[in-house]
Amino acid sequence: MTRLLTVLAMLLLVLPACSGKSETPDTVVMNIAKSLDAGHPEAIWDALPASYQADIDSVRILFSARMDKDLYDKGFKVFGKLVNVFKTKGDFIKGTPMAQAIPQSQTDPATWDTMVAGMQTFATSELSTLDGLKKLNIRQFLSTSGSDISKQAVALSRMGPGEGAKIERLSDIQVTVVKQEKDRATLSIKAGDQTEEQDWVVVEDKWVPEDLATGWKVDELKDQIRAMVITPEQKTQVLMIMGMADGALDQLQNAATQEEFNQALQGIMGPLMGGMMGGGMMQEDFE
Repeated sequence: MTRLLTVLAMLLLVLPACSGKSETPDTVVMNIAKSLDAGHPEAIWDALPASYQADIDSVRILFSARMDKDLYDKGFKVFGKLVNVFKTKGDFIKGTPMAQAIPQSQTDPATWDTMVAGMQTFATSELSTLDGLKKLNIRQFLSTSGSDISKQAVALSRMGPGEGAKIERLSDIQVTVVKQEKDRATLSIKAGDQTEEQDWVVVEDKWVPEDLATGWKVDELKDQIRAMVITPEQKTQVLMIMGMADGALDQLQNAATQEEFNQALQGIMGPLMGGMMGGGMMQEDFE
């Protein structure tokens, strides 16, 4: 993926919010870019249409009410251990046969450390416990942990490979209005030597990408969450597999040499995969 696609994905898909209709759509996109450069993704939340904010928060509330606390909290604890292995055993990970297929640009020290920092921020954030998710103030999260993650994501986008958009800051993009008719506009967004056009529309006095507006189907997502049922037997199976992963990560953490690390990795892959298959961890079991 080129850097232009990375930039556009961040601006138009992950963080698609916009400012009020009183601003022109090109100004909206530039303000988003400047906010991200400054490490303030909470400005994105402030600019979302009110109904979109309410929809997102209602999904958070519904999911946290339906989710099993033991599974959620244990999952984050195991993820935290994984992050620590990435942090302290990075050279061993890079030295495994599986890592040889990873592009070198993604394993150089600066890129690796930035990626691990982002993982650690996520693993220790307010999202790391179900109680934290239930109490989460989304705007406050974006202004704290979200700000750190945003900075780390922007830094990673600058380190990525490719001959595409070579820009130091997101606000270095160039945005122009190709055409505009009342509540609809076509924007040309140029990053480096690549350009892409996007259609934007007005929703509740806010400019948003047309793809976002037409694809906003929160009710379908809520129906999927309501249908999410895990039986006691499935919960036991999942906790067992998480326990195996937990122990496996301890083995990797305790490895003192590359050979020990490789042997530990080989020794745990089989049992883990067998547990997932034999434990019934297939998608249809959770439908």
